[in-house]
Amino acid sequence: MFCRCCENVKPKDAALCKESMDDSGDGEDCAVLEELTDRPLILYRRYEELICSAFAARGLSPNVFCVCDDARDAMLWVGAGLATAIFPASMRSMCSGMYISTLAEPVLETKTLIISKKGAPLAPVARDFMAVCRESMCLPPESAK
Repeated sequence: MFCRCCENVKPKDAALCKESMDDSGDGEDCAVLEELTDRPLILYRRYEELICSAFAARGLSPNVFCVCDDARDAMLWVGAGLATAIFPASMRSMCSGMYISTLAEPVLETKTLIISKKGAPLAPVARDFMAVCRESMCLPPESAK
């Protein structure tokens, strides 16, 4: 899931976001790619191809202001009102004091894999890390397989 962050929200945009809120009442604003075509965008390099492909699949062209490697720089530009950033939802905490909405685009959902060599012993810290990951994803413990 990706978030968009923007500092200067025009009243028209605020109304769009309010209208697109889901019915759960949790206050989470949602947006779609079509709402972003007229905005200059900052893309995180790691996801540039994924995001541009999502726009292209809809016949849309993103207005890319820049592609960045460092989220801190992007947040400075967002704070200055230069562009809207599209970032993974995990970076939400970096958007403090900014307007945040979730992109309701299933094609932008990503998965992360943890890979180790089959049959090779894991260091205790790696075993603990994998156990925490499995628990947070509600997967059965490794021994339950």
